[in-house]
Amino acid sequence: MTVFWLLSALLVVGALLFVVLPMLTSRERAGFSRSAANVSIHRDQLRELQADRDSGMLDVEQYEKAKRELEARLIDDLRERDAISERPRRGWVGAAAAGVAIPLIAVALYFSVGNPQAITAAHDTNAEQMEVLVEKLAARMARNPEDVEGWTTLGRSYQALGRFGEAAEAYANAVARSPRDAGLLADYALALATTQDRRLEGEPQKLLARALEADPNNIKALALAGSAAFQIGDYEGAIRHWERMLPLVAQDSDTGRIVQDRIAEARSRVGDGGDPQPPKSLGDLQLLHASRGKQALEEINRLHGKDVGAKAGYVAHYEKDGAAAMVYFAQASSTAAAGRQLNEMSARIRKGNTPFSQLTGSKQGKVMIYSVLGQGQKHYFYRRDASVLWLAADESVARQSLAALFAQ
Repeated sequence: MTVFWLLSALLVVGALLFVVLPMLTSRERAGFSRSAANVSIHRDQLRELQADRDSGMLDVEQYEKAKRELEARLIDDLRERDAISERPRRGWVGAAAAGVAIPLIAVALYFSVGNPQAITAAHDTNAEQMEVLVEKLAARMARNPEDVEGWTTLGRSYQALGRFGEAAEAYANAVARSPRDAGLLADYALALATTQDRRLEGEPQKLLARALEADPNNIKALALAGSAAFQIGDYEGAIRHWERMLPLVAQDSDTGRIVQDRIAEARSRVGDGGDPQPPKSLGDLQLLHASRGKQALEEINRLHGKDVGAKAGYVAHYEKDGAAAMVYFAQASSTAAAGRQLNEMSARIRKGNTPFSQLTGSKQGKVMIYSVLGQGQKHYFYRRDASVLWLAADESVARQSLAALFAQ
């Protein structure tokens, strides 16, 4: 899942589930009351979970499980009303809370003494006060542009405020002055990705490559690089990054379990033979047979009437009690390539150059699902990350088959 996810907290509230792996940075932090921040973080995380459920990145079972874990963590955190110690926390809720708390503390101190790590205590700071402090820090950086720590603090502060474009600019200034800081490069990649619908392709991926060149064991960079690969359908690449990350975290920790789950998910996408595998069932329909590799790509090309340029795929046939459905799955070389393929398919149908008619489209979360009629069946097609899926099903089972496929 993406890509990337998958879910997960990444140091800042606005991107808590941008990828499914927590960013495990240990930051010195001052004592402060956490209750209000934790409730706010919980709401943001729940909204992200709901968005991933609606977009199909999480099925109902995964969503309910993640929601229960969120609620349990919130209850535990609200019981602990004492101040946060300087002990690093590996839990992803802790990382998210740090994303809010660190800017509040660091900005206040940085403006006063120029050293965010020297603080030993801080009081609650509301959003309006933080805005003022951040603007003061921005003015200070204009006068002291060579201060890497200042730019880094400003970037994290902007992220906590949801001002991701400005966060990316601040990180760019920091990276320009410290080009081989792996953690900083990873933070910059994340900030850029949040400005492009949480996609890690392009410049964010290049920054992650630089981060891993500087430090091959940087946990943040490995987590994000794995998510970047997952988003574009490079599941083997995702597995490589996450397997390298796994020994660097405690195996029995929440983080360790999340990493193992994501590796398992990526492996399920590629299957034992390296190709994506069809689901065993679509609702009540059971998988009868499937073609893969070259044979599947030839069938997909016949369906589309052209060479779609897929690098992997399958064609799966499902039946039960006389009702039938077919799934055509094509994995493109990139998300952009899959998007172009989807657009070309819908354009050809609109022109009337296919046996399909009555083209309509509707949004399911962030995913546009097209539907057409033709050849005695109902057809749906849509893009998920770097893959394009086409479902052809008898009218009686079309909707349940789509729901089952979308939930995979």
